Amino acid sequence: MRRMIAEHLQKHPSQKEDLLEGKDWFMVPEGELAWITDEKRQYEWLFYKLRRMTDGGAVSLLPNLQGRSQLVAMIDIWGFNTEEKIRELKSIKKDWIQHKRGDDRFKWFADKAEGEKRCRFASDWLRKNEPHLAWRIKPIENYTELLIFFDREDLAQAELKLLLMNIRRGWNRQVSRERQTDKKQYNFILPNKVVDLLDELAEAHALRRAQVLELLIKKEHEQNVYLAGWERRF
Repeated sequence: MRRMIAEHLQKHPSQKEDLLEGKDWFMVPEGELAWITDEKRQYEWLFYKLRRMTDGGAVSLLPNLQGRSQLVAMIDIWGFNTEEKIRELKSIKKDWIQHKRGDDRFKWFADKAEGEKRCRFASDWLRKNEPHLAWRIKPIENYTELLIFFDREDLAQAELKLLLMNIRRGWNRQVSRERQTDKKQYNFILPNKVVDLLDELAEAHALRRAQVLELLIKKEHEQNVYLAGWERRF
């Protein structure tokens, strides 16, 4: 490429002045771009923002560039002078920092043990319950892809809060159903006094009635302390 540029300028020396002027018009100092990285999420967020601001024309001129190089090139050929670009870039950087502060809303999906499962559940839930949002996306597999999805949708705060709450409720219902697969419901008739005692135990240990019974039965089965020889004691 260097050789081709050199040969072109040798054949067309008058264009050298145009290039020198263009350097000052288009390109900004590298320090103003240092905050732009190769992070996938940041690339997606900046790409759509820059494409709107540059009318999308820059993308078609950069077929061989990807990632950060593509973003920087879009900024380079953006039709503003250097001072205006620097001012706009500072504003975009501020928006990005402010945008990332909202990630706390999604920390439930970043759980080390179940985070990826929760993200995949969110993807399935959205396709089933909010098809107008999810019809055009690929399945969400991880936390980064989840953030990218919601970055693109740019939902109102109230709508996003309700959506995340409903996803979590759906997840909790599913987990509850899975935990109940090896359990059955039984109805027992107990004296009122025994029920009162059961309630006292449950309240004292912050447990449900069923949990108290389950723990006591398991412990007695292991140690056989109270039921052995009960006929002689009662």
